[in-house]
Amino acid sequence: MVLIAHTSDLHLGVARFKDSPIRGAYLEVFEEIASKAIAAGAKYLLVAGDLFDEVSPPMEVVISAIKVVNKLKSAGVRVVVVPGNHDNSPSRRGVLDLLAETGLIHLARYREEGGVLYLEPLVFEDDMLVFYGLPGFRGSREVVYLRDGRVKFEDAKKYAGYDIVVLAHVSTKIYGYDPSLHFSRYGKISTDEGELSRAVPAGTKYVALGHVHIPLPQSDSFEARAAYPGAPIGMDINDLKETAQLAKKGVSRRFLLVDASKDPPLVKAVPLENSPKVVISEIRAGDSGELKKQVFKEVENALKLESKYRALLIYVKGLKNIEAEVDRELRYQAAKKGVHLELRTEAQETFESILLVLGEAYSEISLGKAGFEEIEERALKELAEKYKLGLPLDKLKWIINRLSSPTVKPSELLEELEKELL
Repeated sequence: MVLIAHTSDLHLGVARFKDSPIRGAYLEVFEEIASKAIAAGAKYLLVAGDLFDEVSPPMEVVISAIKVVNKLKSAGVRVVVVPGNHDNSPSRRGVLDLLAETGLIHLARYREEGGVLYLEPLVFEDDMLVFYGLPGFRGSREVVYLRDGRVKFEDAKKYAGYDIVVLAHVSTKIYGYDPSLHFSRYGKISTDEGELSRAVPAGTKYVALGHVHIPLPQSDSFEARAAYPGAPIGMDINDLKETAQLAKKGVSRRFLLVDASKDPPLVKAVPLENSPKVVISEIRAGDSGELKKQVFKEVENALKLESKYRALLIYVKGLKNIEAEVDRELRYQAAKKGVHLELRTEAQETFESILLVLGEAYSEISLGKAGFEEIEERALKELAEKYKLGLPLDKLKWIINRLSSPTVKPSELLEELEKELL
């Protein structure tokens, strides 16, 4: 069995950081993964979903990615990709199809017929190796397929003598981590390790997981039949938080090298030097002038980080809100020094948590998991208990009604919500 490199969730072209000092890190991390995979002697690079942040990313992002993929191809590394929920669209073709049609990547194909998800094999006869790809869908439809036993691996019996590797962009409970507890990011529903292992063909060597952005397990070297490499950078403030939290535990953002000649496979984590370094701090300020002084001090401290890419998350106590103009100015000044800045107040955290919970509740309607009234009641209870809001149910119902009103302007809605909640 040849050496396999495994990554996922690169989110090239993510809009959240397009004007940020860390925007260049995405391509540099991809280049770093390619260079280190080549140097290690890997013959395959697996991308377990969300290579791109959308189906049709900006052309400059596509061109930059093509250069990296072409470098891998020229070095004899085969790039195998399964679509993730961000870069997948069952209704139209996207950039992954373009890369596959031009021979730059090997795309794990699937089709949905009669309520069944059929996964087509990618066969490499020279290595007696077969890949299958379980794609990610908007609304976590792949989890429903798995739970209902409606995933079929085509011709799996035909390849009984081959080594089988499954790429799966799916939310699954593994190594003590439950993605459904982080439902605003990974969806309310998830499968468990047992359900996933029962679904894959018998004798599967390794399951290359994607979708969950935190690495699992977090050891530098381990034996495993399934693992999440985690996102090299991520796509929002939650990922930046986790980067800082992982660093405190001595865990770096990484990709994985999998030696599947071992049984179980031996997996080695390879740290990524171009992933941003992140600092989280807390300050207290009574007015905008004091806020600026303290933020500039924190920015100077962040500049001491030994990294090309730096991010600073500051939680502000004592201020209910930060004026938009002040926030823009501070971000701009930090960016000029090469630091990505995020400022958060307690009010913002509470408000955004409410919107996330409600948004996730509504998304379950599309899965047909429950009726509207049931979902609404569950969402209200989760809000009251999880965030200790101290708001009566009628107030929360008012929020839902206002959010669903087609006649309210966004600016007016935000003002009303802020007044009612904060």
